[in-house]
Amino acid sequence: MRYTSLKAAKCMAAILFTTLWGGAQATDSISISLLYGQKYLDQGDWEPVEAQPEDGLGATFQLSDWPVAMVGNLLLSSDSATGSTKFPGLKVSGQTTELSFGVRKNLTEGSTKVFAEGGLALFSAKLKFVNTVTGESASDSASEVGLWLGGGLDVMVSPSVSVGGLVRMSKADANDPGLGGTHFGLYAAYHFQR
Repeated sequence: MRYTSLKAAKCMAAILFTTLWGGAQATDSISISLLYGQKYLDQGDWEPVEAQPEDGLGATFQLSDWPVAMVGNLLLSSDSATGSTKFPGLKVSGQTTELSFGVRKNLTEGSTKVFAEGGLALFSAKLKFVNTVTGESASDSASEVGLWLGGGLDVMVSPSVSVGGLVRMSKADANDPGLGGTHFGLYAAYHFQR
């Protein structure tokens, strides 16, 4: 069942991305953003790598007569630790990927915008354990479809560039390892307008 939903999610993501890319050629506004932040995962599943630095790439498409913008994001996080109290003598590495699509609604207008956003996401995660003495290793991974919801602040600093911050929560049903988490990030975006 998990693999069937994963294939369906990949197919939906490809169709949605193709649709958005085709629409981007005729949009009134498109922006590309780079994000840096921190992702906090479930401590029970991820300790000692439950707090991971996160990088991301985002895109926003909006026609002038649309009430919402279409958004897509790719978020990558990873971290490693050696000799934790939970796993003494082991090196633990963890990484996550979130590919998400959804909508963004600006709650204010002007050069400073407050926004809310949310949608569907495809999650994947991997944990790896390496014995620092023997070199033996084991790993655990999972993929799942879930939801995300967030909000933030976007401030135009020039006619084409904005900076901002966001908070985001994401959740999937998989538990081994737990997917999704709480994200805090800062970003810079370049806006193309027709």
